[in-house]
Amino acid sequence: MRRLLEVLAVLAWTLLRATVACAAPPDEIERRITDELRAIDPGQVDLFLEANQASERGDHELAARLYGEVFSRAPAFVHAERRQCRELVAVGHHEEGVALCRKSLKADASVFNLAGLAAALVSKPGKEPLSSAEAAEVEKLLDRGYQLEDGNEAIAQVECQYALRQNRLSLLKRCTERLARNSPNGPGTIYFSWVLAMSEGQWGDAEDLIARGRRAQLPPDLLKKMEQSLAENRPFWHRWLGVAGWVVAGWAGIILVLTLAGLALSRATLRHAESLSTSPATESATLRRVYAGVLVFCCALYYASLPLVLLAVLGAGGGVIYATIAFGHIPIKLVLLMALMIFVTFAAVIKSLFLRSSDNEPGLKLDLSKESNFRQALDEVAARIGTRPVDTVYVTPDTSIAVFERKHGERCLLLGAAVMEGMPLLAFKAILAHEYGHFSNRDTAGGGFALRVRRSLLTFIVHLAQSGQARVWNPAWWFAKGFYLLFLRISQGASRLQEILADRHAALAYGGDAFARGLRHVIHRAIAFDAHAESEVQRAVKSGTPLLGLWRRSELPGEAASKADEELNRPPSPYDSHPSPRDRIRWVGTIVGQSNDAARDDTSMVWELFRDRAWLEREMTLVIYQRLAMQGIRLPPLPAA
Repeated sequence: MRRLLEVLAVLAWTLLRATVACAAPPDEIERRITDELRAIDPGQVDLFLEANQASERGDHELAARLYGEVFSRAPAFVHAERRQCRELVAVGHHEEGVALCRKSLKADASVFNLAGLAAALVSKPGKEPLSSAEAAEVEKLLDRGYQLEDGNEAIAQVECQYALRQNRLSLLKRCTERLARNSPNGPGTIYFSWVLAMSEGQWGDAEDLIARGRRAQLPPDLLKKMEQSLAENRPFWHRWLGVAGWVVAGWAGIILVLTLAGLALSRATLRHAESLSTSPATESATLRRVYAGVLVFCCALYYASLPLVLLAVLGAGGGVIYATIAFGHIPIKLVLLMALMIFVTFAAVIKSLFLRSSDNEPGLKLDLSKESNFRQALDEVAARIGTRPVDTVYVTPDTSIAVFERKHGERCLLLGAAVMEGMPLLAFKAILAHEYGHFSNRDTAGGGFALRVRRSLLTFIVHLAQSGQARVWNPAWWFAKGFYLLFLRISQGASRLQEILADRHAALAYGGDAFARGLRHVIHRAIAFDAHAESEVQRAVKSGTPLLGLWRRSELPGEAASKADEELNRPPSPYDSHPSPRDRIRWVGTIVGQSNDAARDDTSMVWELFRDRAWLEREMTLVIYQRLAMQGIRLPPLPAA
C-alpha cells in the first residue's frame, strides 16, 4: 500500500491535468452534440468547432473564451457551458468553473453534466484528498450518472480520477474494469489501466499500455510523462528481465539443438560402424567433419555461457540480499551464505579459465636408438598405415597404450609395461596400428580446444564441490553438471567415432581377428594386473620383502576373470569414450588384413623386441616405489641390479 500511495501521489496531478485529453467524447457523440447546436443556432457551429480545436491543442484560455461566446449566443446549448467549465478548471479558475458546471447541471441533469461537475470537483487545486463533504458530493454525482447510463465512459473516467485523488485502489480497479468493458481501446481506458498497472507493480503491462497509448494517439506530452514515470519507478533489475528471458530461451534452444544433434550423430556413427567393412571413406570424412563442427560449437558455447552463469549467480545471490533488505530484516547467516556463493563461483570460473597444461613427462622416456628391434616394429606399422611413426616412447608401469602429440608435431606413444606381458607381436602390431590410425585421421591434432573445455569444466565442478557450493540454490552448480553431461555426450560420441575409424585402420592392416585378440588381451591384462599388483604390494608390506615379479604374467583369479568377462560383454553407454568391446570385436570381425608375416608375429612376443627387459622392469618397479612412498608406504629396497 505504501508503494501504491507513492505512485499515485506522483501521478495524480498529471492525470487531473490530462482530463481534457482523456475525457473527449467519441466521434459519434461529438457529431450529435454538433447537430444539436446546428438545430439551435447554425451560425455558432463554426465557432464551437474552433473552440474544440483550441481545446485539443491545449489552448485552454482561448477555448474557454470561445465556448463562452457560443453559450452567450445560444443559451439553450448547455454543452458549451459545461465545456467552458472544463477549460476554466484546466487553466486554474477552479471556483468559476465549478459554478458554471453547477449551472449546466441545474439546466440539464444529463449524464455528461453530472460527469462534468464531478470532474470539476475532483480537479480541485492541490494534491491532498477531497474533504468528506466534497467526496460525498462526487460519489452522489457518480451514482446518479451510473443510474442514467451504466456504461457511460465519461462517468467511468471521472470515477477513476476520483479514485486516484482519494488513493483508493479498489475503486480504481472497478472503474478501470468498466472502461475496459465499454471502450477497450479508448485513450482513457489505456491511461487508467496504465496507472493501475503502475500502482500494482505490473511493469511489463505498464510498458505494453504505453505502446497501446501511442497507437491510440494519446497526447505526446502525456506519453512522455508516462514513460518517465515508468522509468523512475520500475526497479532497475526489472528492465533486464525481458532481455534475460529471451537470452535464456535462446540458450536453452541451442542446448536442445545440440542435444538432438548429439543423438543424431550417435545414431549415424552406429550405422556407420555396423557397415564398417563396406562404408566409403567419404562417408567417414563427412561424419567426422560434422562431429568436429558440433564439438567446436559446443566448446564455444561453454565459454560464451560463463558470463551468463556469473550474471545468474550474481542475480540470485544479490536478489536474495536485496529482498532481505527490502523486507527490513537482514538474516546475517543468509546474507553471508549468498555472498560466499557469489565469491566462490567467481573464483571457480576464474580458476577454470586459467588452467595450464602440465609439461611433465608421463613416463620413462625410452632411448629408441638403443632399441632397434622395437624401433623397426614402430616403423613397420607406421608404413603399413601410411603415416609417420612416433618420435618418442614413454613407458609406464600400468597397462596403457595411447598416442598423443606435443608442440611442434612431436608424436608420442605411451606404452604400459604391464600390458606387454604375454602379448603376441601380431596382436600388439594391430593395437599399435589402431593408435597410428589416430595419427592418420588427425585425431591427435587440433583437439586441444575440446580437451581444455573438459579440463575447465572438471576444475569448475571440483572447485565448487570442494568449496561447499555444490548446492541446489547455486545456478552455477546446475549449469556445470548439466553442461558437463551434454559436453560429455557429444565429445564422447566424437571419441567413439574416432575409435571406430582407428579400429578399421588396424583391421585392414593386420586383420580383424588380430585386432580382436589384442583388444581382449589389453582388457584382461588391465584387470589381472590391478588384482595382481594389489596382492603383491600387500604381501610385500606384510612380509617386509622387496616388490619383485610384478611384471611377470599372472593368471586371472576367479573374481577378476568374471570382471574381465563383464567388461568384454557389457552393453554400451552414451557416455563411453570408446565403443563397447563386444561391438568393436563384432564390427571388425569380417575385415581381412594384409599382413604377410602373421605366422611369425603370432608366435613372437612383444617383450622379445626389447634389449634389456630386466632393466626396464626394475625401472618401472622403482616408479611404483615412488608412488607408494607418496602415500606413506615404505618397502624394503630392491636388490642391486
